[in-house]
This record gives sequence, structure tokens and C-alpha cells, in this order.
Amino acid sequence: MKRQLIKITPVGEMFFRDTMNMTMGESNWIISNRIPSLSVFYGALTSMQLREGKFVDVLELIKEANKEKDKDIRNKKQQEIDQLLKSKIKIHGIYLADETNLYIPTPLDLFLDEDHRIKLGEDKEDGIYIPEEEYYNDDEEWHMAENTFISLKDYMRYRKNEGIKNIRVKQYEEFFDYYHKVGISRKEDRTIEEGKLYFTDMVSFKNKEMGYVLQVECEDFEVPEEGKLIQLGGERKTAIVKNYSNRQWKRLEEKNQLIEGKDKVKLIFTASFVLAEGKEEIFEKSQITILNSAIGKLDYVGGYNMAISSQKEIRKAIPAGSVFILDISKCQEEALYSYIRKNINIGENDKKFISFLLQDVN
Repeated sequence: MKRQLIKITPVGEMFFRDTMNMTMGESNWIISNRIPSLSVFYGALTSMQLREGKFVDVLELIKEANKEKDKDIRNKKQQEIDQLLKSKIKIHGIYLADETNLYIPTPLDLFLDEDHRIKLGEDKEDGIYIPEEEYYNDDEEWHMAENTFISLKDYMRYRKNEGIKNIRVKQYEEFFDYYHKVGISRKEDRTIEEGKLYFTDMVSFKNKEMGYVLQVECEDFEVPEEGKLIQLGGERKTAIVKNYSNRQWKRLEEKNQLIEGKDKVKLIFTASFVLAEGKEEIFEKSQITILNSAIGKLDYVGGYNMAISSQKEIRKAIPAGSVFILDISKCQEEALYSYIRKNINIGENDKKFISFLLQDVN
């Protein structure tokens, strides 16, 4: 399957549900996520392919699952659907882009102070960095740069460990706006049902040219030059899908997959990584050892399965930007990037939403 970059640009405001209950009630206020999980895009792209008459075998399984009344058989059918889809579509990353720049989640071994100065946290014992959420240096308080982005150009500075202090960290507020929305439930006679209100905060980009960039590997996936429409997120809002190109990213991707002959590497998650059920570690039973890490507050990822109309279980996820120092001295594999993807802990029926960058430890 061909791997390519695509850009999804919302037409208006969007709603990406978090883990909160959507039941109507006067006290229920739902805030949209700004960066949806990879599963949201996965569902949107899958639905687009199905509407265009592709993935016929998947569609037949979905129809069978929806007809089945036995819960256990429905779940088994869903596992078959998941396994089949894994062979047809994969998403390897999610980023932000405007007209000129590509942005990635800020690596969490970068720290900010109240004046938005930035530095790489240092660990005097092993020369890597301090893996705490905050630390004090010369009586100054520094915090992990959680929920922020840096440009690809600044990431290259970070990668080379040069000009760190010149990196500009961008807050969510520089990219996104929120809009308040009140919804009501009506009876069959169109009168309002008492107490059936709901409140949502919809999200939109401040810049109309801003969009989400995905690295997608998909069977029979073509985007015309003028783009195509896609339904995305809650309430099936409209977005436009187009091909996306970035020369600097292409060079970085080549380096990302060719690291070898090293004892230590740094792994940076560029999207939330959902932990396998019952697992707290990202590696086990492999030749990889975690030496150090800088991890933000765990995310909780849920969602809704449109295929069989059921709520997904809520799972723990390591947030985007989390950094791990890996000892790979015992790893004999030449294709390190592929070896890591193959050996990272994911659930048997999960879609392998694994998005990360590798680099040398300076």
C-alpha cells in the first residue's frame, strides 16, 4: 500500500467528543477535543471509502454484524471487521499545518518557564534530562511544554540540539477558537422536552487554511487535485481532504527509518498512544529497554463504534509529545523503526495507531 500525506481542512466548526457522557441534561456541558484521536480520522477515512463503493468485503461484515442480535457473536464479527480493516488502512501520524508550516507536538523533555523561555531538561546523572513534570533550576520554575506545538523547522533545531532557546512553542490558543452551542430535545409534536438541554463547546481553527495532516497508508486511496469532501467528528461536520507535500518532512522521514548502529535512541510519540488493556509498559518481551522517560498526564480515549452502533471502552493513553530513551544495544535488527512498531505493546484487536519519531541521543 502507498504511504502518503493528506491534509484534512474543516469547513467550519468541529466537534470531537471526549470521554464525557452525551446524555442530555441541564448540567451536562461537553467540551470538544482540539486534536482528535487517530481513531476519529480512521473512522472518517473508512466511511469515505465505503461510501465510494470500496472495502466491499468490510461492508458485508458490517451488515452481518448489524443483523446479529447475540452480543457475543456481534463482538466476534467486530473483531473480524477490525482485523480486515487493519490490512486495508493505516494511519502513522497526525500533525497541524497552515499555508507554509507543519507543526508537531512539542517533545516533553522541553520545558517552559512563565516567560515562555524554553530549555532542554538536563539530568546531571546520565546527561539525558529530568523526567519530572516540573523542576527547579537556579531557583526558577520550569514546566513540561504539554499541549503545545513547535514547527518542523524548530523540531530540527531540537533534533540537532542546537539553538534550543530560539525554539518558539505555540499554545493551543494560537491555533483554535471555541464556540458555545446549546441544543434541545423536542417531542414528536415539536414541543420542547423539559430538562432535555445539552451544552457543547465546538472547536474551529482561527486560520481557515489550517488543517490536520495525516500520514496514511491505504488500499485504493486517491484524492483528486481539487480535493474531496469527508464527514468528520461528531454531528458529521464537513471537511476537505487534499494531498499534502512537505520536502523537509520527506527528508526527516528517511532519517527516521534509517537509524542504526546506535546503543541509545530517543522515541517521541507524535500522537496519543493507547495502552494495551491491562498494560502499563510500552515494551515487553523484546530486546528494547526503557532507560528514561518524560511523560505528560495520561489521556483517556473512548469513542463510538459507528459500524455496530456501540460505545467503545475508555482506555488509558500516553499523550503526544511523550519521550522515551531506549537502550537498543541488544537489538540485532537493522530496521529499527519497523522493529519498534512490531514490538510495541498494543491490543490484539487494536488498529496499530502508532505514531512516533526516532532520533540519536546527543
